[in-house]
Amino acid sequence: MLDPAEARRKLFLSWARVWVYKAPDSAIRYIVENSDHAPASCRVNGAVRDLDAWYEAFDVAPGDALYLAPEARVRLW
Repeated sequence: MLDPAEARRKLFLSWARVWVYKAPDSAIRYIVENSDHAPASCRVNGAVRDLDAWYEAFDVAPGDALYLAPEARVRLW
């Protein structure tokens, strides 16, 4: 059985793998201009930045590329 920290890491890595999408800038631009949905990178990086469990799972800290201060994170509940 996985410890809780390892389980969280696996969850977030699986989430990222679901959204892996390599495309030229022109394709990304087309998606942004013509789709109702955000590009894949935004669906991963944009979402995890608001989840405290993600910071705990990967020891994300101030100065890291995707760090967002706790007071700036979206809280729904």
